[in-house]
Order: sequence, then C-alpha cells, then structure tokens
Amino acid sequence: MEAKPSSNRTHLYIVFGILALAIVLTTISQRRASLPRFRLLDSSGPYIAYLAPSVLEGNESQTTNIWIDDLSFGANENDVYTAQQVTFIVGDAGEGVYDFAVSPDGGRIAYTQPESDTRASDIMLLDLRTGAQRMLIDCTASSCSAPTWHPSGDLLAYEQTQYTVSEPGGPISNVTRVMIADLRAEPFSLRPLFDDESRLSRAPRWSPDGLRLSVYDPINEAIEVYNFEDDSAVIFANGFGDVGVFSPDSALLAFPMVVENVGPFPFTQWQIGDLTNGEADPIPSLLSGDVAAANDDALAAWRPTGDELALARLTLDNQSQRQIVLVNIAIGESQPVTTDADYSNSFIMWNADGERLLIQRVPANGIVSEVWLYDFERGTLEQVAANAYAPQWIELPLMPATPNPN
Repeated sequence: MEAKPSSNRTHLYIVFGILALAIVLTTISQRRASLPRFRLLDSSGPYIAYLAPSVLEGNESQTTNIWIDDLSFGANENDVYTAQQVTFIVGDAGEGVYDFAVSPDGGRIAYTQPESDTRASDIMLLDLRTGAQRMLIDCTASSCSAPTWHPSGDLLAYEQTQYTVSEPGGPISNVTRVMIADLRAEPFSLRPLFDDESRLSRAPRWSPDGLRLSVYDPINEAIEVYNFEDDSAVIFANGFGDVGVFSPDSALLAFPMVVENVGPFPFTQWQIGDLTNGEADPIPSLLSGDVAAANDDALAAWRPTGDELALARLTLDNQSQRQIVLVNIAIGESQPVTTDADYSNSFIMWNADGERLLIQRVPANGIVSEVWLYDFERGTLEQVAANAYAPQWIELPLMPATPNPN
C-alpha cells in the first residue's frame, strides 16, 4: 500500500526538526566552548591594565579591548611578562573599549563601550575577582565616557554628552555634563554634579581625599574644583582644557597653561594652584622653568610622596622627542628619567608607593604605542606591552577605604 502524502510530509517535518535541533545544540555547545575566560586576580601581582591594540592591523574584526599583565612574571631573568585579555568586544574595526578606570581596591574596572552604528556609549563594569561583566550605566541616546572612581570605590563620576538635532539633516549640537553614580545601594542612584542644566562640565577627577572633584568648564574656559564639604568651588582660568592633577594631600592642583608670544610657537607650562585660597603661582613657574627655556610640558603625574612631579617634556630648542623628567616642586630642580632619542614619551602613571612609573611610548617616526615600566629602585626601563596604550596600575590587595563626601 502506498504511503499517503500527508504521512510523507509528517516524516519530513520530523527529520527537519531533528536536524534543526542538532544545529541549535551544536551552536550552543560551540558558543559555550568559546566563551571568553581569564584567570581571576588574587592578592599577588603587581598588575597593570591597558588598552590594545593601539593601532589596528588590517583585521576588520579587530577591536580595542582591555588587557592585564601580571608583572610578578618578568621580575626574574628567566621570566617573561604574561598578558591576558579581560574584555572581549567584537565588531567592526574601530569599535571596542574607549576608555576605562580601575577601582581603588583593584577589584573592578569601569569602562566605556560605544554602541554600534550610533553616537551613544555606555558604562560597563567588570569584576576582576569573579569575572562577571554587566552594563552599569545605560546611557541610551547619549554618550557616556571618562569614568573616574571616588577613592572609597562607592561613587563613580563620568561625563555624559547629549546630542540634539534642530531639524532633519541639520547640524548636530551637544552638551556635556558631569554625572555621579552612587553605588552604595541597589538600585544605585544617578545625579548631575550641578543641578543647573546651563552649567556644562566635563573631564571629572577626584581628589585623593575624596572631598573635591575637579571638572573643566568649557563655557568659561576654567577649571572648577568643587568642594563637597561646604558646596564651595575654587576656579582657575584655563584655556587648555585639562583639569590638572591633585597633590597627594589634596591641598594643591597642578595644571597646564598655554604660553604664547614667546618664541616661534605656543607651548605649555605647568602651574600650581593652592586650593585653600584659590591662588596660582605665576608663569613662569618653578615646575616648567624659565619661559625663555621654552620647555613644553604636556602631561604631569604627582609622585605619591608629594615632593616631586613627573612631566612629559619637550625642549623646543634642542630636543626632538618628548622625555620624562622629575621636578622637585619646592626648588624647581629637574632630573631626567628617560633620555632615549628613539622614543617619544606621553601618558605616565605612578604606582601607589611612588617607586615605579608606567610610561606610554611611541618610537620616533612611528605610530604604534608601547607600554614601558621604569623602576626607580632598580634604575631600569623595560617594555611590558607592545601595540598598547593608556596603562593603569591595579593595586592589590585591597586599599584602605576613603570616606564618601556627603
């Protein structure tokens, strides 16, 4: 007897269903097998984090992600530095992690992840002790970036940019304000630094004691240092756009100023502002030396001991590459840290005890950044990562807590 057509169709449906189920199960299995994993951090280290690659190498699927190096490997002659990737963003070239900040206790990383095909970006959170990752702040149609942790680890300041279009096809305008996420409760709360929506601000940076927050005011071209204890503010005129760096005791702020009409080109020198009275030392200052010397100091990092500042200096009259110098803030004397004419040095960051300095370097006539480590006790300068940038220390074990501002 011939099988009925409906019976044949039923058999085909069953076969197709089994095949589809097998494909789904295989895909799930493959995805589970390929889920990114990394070794969780313990209390050894020291560790550093950085972004890589600094230059995409023609791979359309390549993106910038966060990597971590355990510097305890490489301390001995036969050791090598070992790096591991800890974020795994995939997408078109140019996408990936935009910036990041390591929490004061070294256990978490807040990072900016742009959304595909939009101007928006969100703040994500990575727990280095559990490996868990989640969206911390959903910025929807706006762009969030520049996360910075309060020393207690309970507050996170960041900047949020809102984009508006007056009419279809018209120009896009934007306004940027600093926001603060209070992570002490779940769900956590969000609030602007300033309630007045007309007050724009960006580039937040906490003071080491957690009582002040410096931001840049683009309307008035000034650094505003807000004091949470009494709702007061100290303001330093500044057309450079940099919010400066706090002294370890939070009483002073070093910040850059553009010097013009001296020599053939404008250049940058650093001042020190007193946060107790709002006064700043004049230009020329002890930090950058006599204006006639035309020392162009682009970046600064205050040594945790409080008596010295590391500066990325370009001597315009006789030096072709920017070098790191260490300046005594009391007397203005400087000593070189790097002298290699084959490299230009930029981003710098001290470890907690002030004995090691992370440096972002680019070879002369090159574009690919590298991360190097200068050890003051050993007097050594060595590369720890190639094609990488924006290095930060991960300080473990847990750092002492700092009280929150009210």
